[in-house]
Amino acid sequence: MIDAVIVKRPGGRVVEVRVSGHSGYAPSGSDIVCAAVSAIVQTAILGLKSIPGVVVKDRVGDGELECRIVRVAGTSQCQVDAITNTMVLGLLDIAKSYGDYVQVRIRNTPEVS
Repeated sequence: MIDAVIVKRPGGRVVEVRVSGHSGYAPSGSDIVCAAVSAIVQTAILGLKSIPGVVVKDRVGDGELECRIVRVAGTSQCQVDAITNTMVLGLLDIAKSYGDYVQVRIRNTPEVS
């Protein structure tokens, strides 16, 4: 099963996503569920990296994908929110259709001072 953890700060801002596991829906190379989750998250990371003033730390490995938003400078928060909220909607939609293969958990954390 794919486990996606979305970490949000107060106010609902996404600050981190961690995806791990394999769906087991189909053999490797033919797994549409795994491909969909990967495409959504990796596209979101590409979008975040393209915004001036946004710094992300990401890591991609076999069955693992992590992205943490380190810094958002200037007026780019609106763009960051649009990308991350769309990513979350996409992941939740996949989990709704393929719940036996994908789990999305939203974790709220306190603001760090």
